[in-house]
Formats: sequence, C-alpha cells, structure tokens
Amino acid sequence: MPIGIDGGGGGGAAAGAPSSPSLVITNTAVTPQSIPNNAFTPVQFDTENLDTDAMFDTGASNTDITIPSRGLWLFSFAVQWTHNDTGERYVSLYDAGSQRGSDASDGNELSAFNLEKLWTCVIPINASVVVNVRAFQNSGGGLSFVNNVVGPRLCVSQISTIPAFTALP
Repeated sequence: MPIGIDGGGGGGAAAGAPSSPSLVITNTAVTPQSIPNNAFTPVQFDTENLDTDAMFDTGASNTDITIPSRGLWLFSFAVQWTHNDTGERYVSLYDAGSQRGSDASDGNELSAFNLEKLWTCVIPINASVVVNVRAFQNSGGGLSFVNNVVGPRLCVSQISTIPAFTALP
C-alpha cells in the first residue's frame, strides 16, 4: 500500500513532497537479520523508501540515521519476529548512544503466530544527533526478524521545531 504524504504548505516544498524532514527505511534482504541472545543489537536497513533530508546513507551505515534539525520527532518502528515462545522481545530507540524509549513483549504473547511489534514514540532531539533502533531478545539463541510488509520498517518525521533557548532532556 502506498504511503500518502500531504505536501501542502509553504517552504517551497514540491507538490507531493513532505513539508518537514521525513524518512522511511526498510530491510528487504533475502536473509533476515538475526538478533543474538541477550544483546541490544542495532537493526539493519537496506532500502530508502523516502528520505527528504539525507538522514540515511547505506554507504556509511546500514543502522544509523542523522537527525538534520533540532525539534520534536516522531519515530514509528514495525517488525515481525520469527515464532518462538521463549523469553522477551524489546525494541529501543537510541540517540547519541543513550536509550531514549523502549517497548517490551513476552515471546508467548502470540504463541501460535510470529510476534509482530509496532512501536511509536515522540522525542525532542538536537540537530546532527545519530539515532538508531536496537532490538533485544532472550530466547536462548539467535532469533530472526521476518522480512515482509510489516518490516523491519522505520518511519521518522519532524513534527515541530524547538527554539534554541529551550533545554532538551
């Protein structure tokens, strides 16, 4: 299903283009990424679906994005884990190496199916900060994502600016 973007309003944005910095990246690799047991691991992406401000560079890093401007940012991450009833699954957002948000699930929440996760957060971030999504699981061995329409997919949008004199957490 195509992503709809309202390109209205100002700033010289071309018709159909986002009016604020936006990014959508996915992982379409034939071999899904395996997350090792008991380790927060950066999630890998290989495809830019939308990148208005050169936030993601697959040549430099397939895990990191660089925030182009100071503001309030919306992050939405979707992933589907392969089926495994053991342990927990975490998805966390890191900026400048520090954990900023997290979501957790039991492996047996959907015992007959693969576990799907959709995680969203809004956080203030300064310009030029490097951000990545990290996954954690403790099933007792490596556990892979399922690469499909669910994800892995990361969507990022700046939803407002923050004046320079305002302190950020």
